[in-house]
Amino acid sequence: MSEKKTNPLDIDRGKKFTHFQVEMERLGRKYTLEVRVLDVRVGRGKREIWSEGYTRDAFNIVEFRTRGAESYIDTVWLTLEAADHRGFIPRSFRLWEGGKWGEWHEVMGYPKAKPNAVEREKQSRVADKADG
Repeated sequence: MSEKKTNPLDIDRGKKFTHFQVEMERLGRKYTLEVRVLDVRVGRGKREIWSEGYTRDAFNIVEFRTRGAESYIDTVWLTLEAADHRGFIPRSFRLWEGGKWGEWHEVMGYPKAKPNAVEREKQSRVADKADG
């Protein structure tokens, strides 16, 4: 018997509010992450906005989850921060607006994470040339 393969994030946690996509890269590979935003009831009358999304390539399954955002746009920024923290470089994102995908918006100011060993080596070579 064959089992039906499902998205690991298809868990009924709340009402789907909307979704967005983020294009990012890591180690020369490009990923498109589709993130769904949920309106979740977390207690008596208390509601939070959560987001969860995943993407995969031949080697990895990448999952992102955020909780406790104040608004839909906050979930976008929390996802970008989480991607940067995990070593991905967010390049662009687009929002689901009016039943269709909006325009891609370039993401500026990333990576914020510490430079990797290759970039540190480049920086030290530039500094050595400037000194001598």
